[in-house]
Amino acid sequence: MTKKQSPVKRLGEKKKPALKTGWTINPDGSFDLVAGELAVRGCVPAIDDRQVLPKKVSVRRTPHGGKIAYKLDNGELAVTLGRDGDALILSSRLSGVSAAPA
Repeated sequence: MTKKQSPVKRLGEKKKPALKTGWTINPDGSFDLVAGELAVRGCVPAIDDRQVLPKKVSVRRTPHGGKIAYKLDNGELAVTLGRDGDALILSSRLSGVSAAPA
C-alpha cells in the first residue's frame, strides 16, 4: 500500500520553482511567448485581421523583453514586451495615422 502525499506543505519542504517565462524577439520582428515547456512562437501583429507587412522593422531588446517598431506605409506600430513580477505584458501603440482602423 502506498502512502498518500498530503497537499499541505510540510515545514522545511522546498517550494516548487516557478515556470520560467519570458519573451523572445526574433530579428524579423516576430516574437515568442515562452512558459516552461509551452510556447507560442512566431507571433506578428495584425490590423483588421490582416498581418502587418512593414516596410522596415527595428528591434530593441531589454533583459525582460524589448520594443519592436514596425514602419508602415502611413505610420508606425510599436509593440512593447515586458514583465511585471510573474506576469508578462504586451502593449502596442499605433501612431502617424489620421484615423485608427475600424
